[in-house]
Amino acid sequence: MKKIKTVDDYIKAAMSPYKCGKGKYIDDVTGHIFFRGQTKTFKESDLSASIYRQQQPESYYLHEFLKRFPDKFNKDMTNYTKLTLMQHIGVPTRLLDITIKPLVALYFAVEDCNRESDGIVWRFHQNVPKRFFDQRKSIYPDYLRFFSYKPYDSDILEFLATMAFQKDATRSNFYNEVTKLQKTTKEIDEKYGVNYYYLLTYLSGAMGNPLDSYDHELACIVQNHSKSKDIIKELMSAYKQFTLSPGFKSILHAVKKDINDFETRINILDLVGPYIAEPAITNSRIREQGGYFLFTTPILKMYQPVSDIRSFSEMERILFMDDNKITIDRNFKAVIKKHLDLIYGINKSTLFPDMYSTAEYLKDDNPFDDDRVYPIVTKVRREYY
Repeated sequence: MKKIKTVDDYIKAAMSPYKCGKGKYIDDVTGHIFFRGQTKTFKESDLSASIYRQQQPESYYLHEFLKRFPDKFNKDMTNYTKLTLMQHIGVPTRLLDITIKPLVALYFAVEDCNRESDGIVWRFHQNVPKRFFDQRKSIYPDYLRFFSYKPYDSDILEFLATMAFQKDATRSNFYNEVTKLQKTTKEIDEKYGVNYYYLLTYLSGAMGNPLDSYDHELACIVQNHSKSKDIIKELMSAYKQFTLSPGFKSILHAVKKDINDFETRINILDLVGPYIAEPAITNSRIREQGGYFLFTTPILKMYQPVSDIRSFSEMERILFMDDNKITIDRNFKAVIKKHLDLIYGINKSTLFPDMYSTAEYLKDDNPFDDDRVYPIVTKVRREYY
């Protein structure tokens, strides 16, 4: 894709079909595309949440902030709401800021106006097909290639957010229990010749997760197997052991401090992400920026031992991110930024609606700080007015 030099060219690129495989595109992008703007590429850490660039464990930053500013968090806040508030304040978290508004992402890609590096806008489609199943080999690949959307009151977001507040030892115990369940499921696979992913899909349905037609078809393979009673009995026995394990119960106890009626079950497929996560609209900044989050989860691979991922560099390849990246020409950042301000009203003051940001905007606002801006802005004004 060629480098973008105008707002109009960017809009066309932002709304173009979304690539989801070799020669595969999704034409329907309206309302399904999310964006992330960056003033430059950070290479392997481009899609890595801030917590993965820190020295201290995640729980240290979260607990220290809670300890120092308890008045900022009321008793009715869930752990997920606390996490989103901390993200906006600047505390390192596992959340990555994205937006539903393409022009807001463009603003963040050109915000600094420097000519040393191109701006970048990443696109994320919430309905990228997750089914790259090889029917001939009956193998489901290591990666779930999709972004699932979760509302702000989602149980799995609360569960994962609560995990973020736990110490490394507590999380490791839980991950070990998940790994044991995965191992047992794999043994059932080898014993009865039923695909590992079929079993997990059946378990997902048994846990009350809604199944689409494809999932239902796979779950039926388990139910229609000649040894289905034995398979289901062993599978559910393994899951019961998982829910009774200290590793699971410690996380569940922490969740129930927030949500008393949280059910004693979790679908391990829900640990595979990342998710596009909806925030609660707790401040005007989220509203103005059309803010959402990319919520990083414990695993990207289905069969690996469970542990916190440290980098999202693999995700670029797995999810064809490089094919859905829009590059903003470094030499046109200032022009685009001024265009966004004058025509669309998108600037530091409107996206960060507080007194301090408005003061900074008024000090820095100079429409003629680039010798190319004046004639182009004049031309734009003539076209629009």
